[in-house]
Amino acid sequence: MPTLTITTTAPQAQRISTAFGRRLNLRDQNGDPRSATAAEIKAQVIGFIRASVLDYERDEATQAARNAVPDITPT
Repeated sequence: MPTLTITTTAPQAQRISTAFGRRLNLRDQNGDPRSATAAEIKAQVIGFIRASVLDYERDEATQAARNAVPDITPT
């Protein structure tokens, strides 16, 4: 099975974690904003990939269905 690995630097990882925390509106037990964990980021990235693939495949299936229906040509 193919593997996808994302490698980044510590400063970039902190930026990503902070950005995902905000994007997901994550809060700590005091209600203060918090950074996302690696697992939370991974879940979001997988969700994005899944949605992107499904969108693409739906578009392809819709186009194939359109192409399969012949036009009506008046005579």
